[in-house]
Amino acid sequence: RPVPALALKANAGRFFRPPDFGELFGDRGGTIGNTDLVPERGWQWDVGLRWAPEPSELVRASVDLAHFWNAVEDQIILVQNGQGTSVPLNFGRTWTQGLEAALSLDIGGWVDSQSNLTQTVSRNLSTRHDVANNQLPRQPAWEVHQATSVHWREHIRLGHSYSYTAGNYWDATNWFLAAPRSIHGAFLRV
Repeated sequence: RPVPALALKANAGRFFRPPDFGELFGDRGGTIGNTDLVPERGWQWDVGLRWAPEPSELVRASVDLAHFWNAVEDQIILVQNGQGTSVPLNFGRTWTQGLEAALSLDIGGWVDSQSNLTQTVSRNLSTRHDVANNQLPRQPAWEVHQATSVHWREHIRLGHSYSYTAGNYWDATNWFLAAPRSIHGAFLRV
């Protein structure tokens, strides 16, 4: 903490992740299992900061910014097959990096707002000409999430949520592109 309102964060390390139960054996027909999967392993790091100024009587706020980077061997990724179901596959070498930003607000103890933005660049490092340097399946370039609610203590809460996911590929060849999607939601809790 160079100053009380600013926290700097960083971590780095090597990781190992075995396939989970759903990846190995499937999930009710939407995802077919793959018992030939091998564990993921790789290197990752991220660095970021959190700025949270001294709260006033009216506003409490914080801003988080971070950069992340991963280099993975045998990364497990869901890929859609010709029958429209998803199959987890090991990808040889992959690389992903990106930026994340988050804004949290509390106004007067009555309004809460949380906004998140993620920008991701991913690459298949395979030497196969049909997939080399392609974007990884199901890794959208942009994701946005926003939720705002108005509440009276914890007795009643009314809110709206929004999420946006940029178009992303379903397959390693980057042939099938899913359309961008936006989802709005509303809720009332008493």
